Amino acid sequence: MSANGSNTVGLSRPPAPGPELRRRRDQLAKEIAELHWNLGGLTYEMAIRDHFRLDVLVRRAAILQERELELVEIDRILPP
Repeated sequence: MSANGSNTVGLSRPPAPGPELRRRRDQLAKEIAELHWNLGGLTYEMAIRDHFRLDVLVRRAAILQERELELVEIDRILPP
């Protein structure tokens, strides 16, 4: 604790991200590509049958969005 009573421990620089974070980033990038591919295929199959299930598409898109947000956060943490 500093002289003015504040806690300065939180000001130290966090440790550099390890290889686990880079592996997770690579895994997410592959998963996102697969989710995009599958969402497109699912949409195509629904279109050729003229029977769209928006609830299914929205659920799959939400999963994709979650993974993309996680990837963005990891990219923000990792150094260039």
